[in-house]
Amino acid sequence: MIAVARQHLADPDFLKNAREGHPEDTLECLACNQGCIERLSLEALPIRCAINPQTGQELLYPAGPAAVSRNVWVVGGGPGGLTAAFEAARLGHKVTLFEQESQTGGNVRYAAKAPHKEVYGRYIKTLTANCIKKGVTIKKNTEVTEAMIEDGKPDAVVLAIGAAKSSCPAEGINASIVCDAWQILDGEVKPKDHVVVIGGGLVGMETADFCDEKR
Repeated sequence: MIAVARQHLADPDFLKNAREGHPEDTLECLACNQGCIERLSLEALPIRCAINPQTGQELLYPAGPAAVSRNVWVVGGGPGGLTAAFEAARLGHKVTLFEQESQTGGNVRYAAKAPHKEVYGRYIKTLTANCIKKGVTIKKNTEVTEAMIEDGKPDAVVLAIGAAKSSCPAEGINASIVCDAWQILDGEVKPKDHVVVIGGGLVGMETADFCDEKR
């Protein structure tokens, strides 16, 4: 129990899934420590989990089904949108998820490209598969418009479009040798022998690690 404590927070059904022959349904702990160790040890706050909305809120978590089944649209196929879609479907609602890209996952897809972070890719794959198993209709390459909402008349719309990239105000940002981390991680731009990464946050450090591995 001690050795797998965080996994119990991420998905308390992981042993049940394994025993019943469905380990692919389990959401694997990302080892991010944000909701558990950091909140408890550094902030003195109750434990939560970045990927499990039930953790620490078990008494508030609705068992379902909902009294009235509604037509729910979720806009955005990142982890927030996928989780919202899964939970709405779990409660018995008819759920359609719209993603403007060709894949679900949002920015987490790029996080999964960094060395030793493959678990993030598995997280999105499992979350997407679990949504489909719950009956969520996923429409990719689709940008939701006001006209679509007026025509479709959903009972509720959940906006989970995530954050937009911020632009760098530095002079020369439009030079031909300059690109952003997303272009590198997505394979659009191949890293060369001499790379300068501006920004030492998580994105910058993981992009530097990615470039070093590709040399």
